[in-house]
Amino acid sequence: MNLRTRETFRPQKTYCSAYFNVGNEAGSSLFLLFSAIKHQVEKGPVDAITHDARYSLSEERLLREQIDYSIV
Repeated sequence: MNLRTRETFRPQKTYCSAYFNVGNEAGSSLFLLFSAIKHQVEKGPVDAITHDARYSLSEERLLREQIDYSIV
């Protein structure tokens, strides 16, 4: 490999390694966020058929009425 070729590929190598480092950190953060949201949604009642939940991020999937429930 000559000097010109090395100089051409050096920035791309840096960008790739930076991308993978950010990707790994973002991946673990996104998984932690997903786990926290899932825990909060499953804290209250969740309909077994429609999967609507008392605590939901989506208004379409929200259980609006108060339901007496027991943990199965």
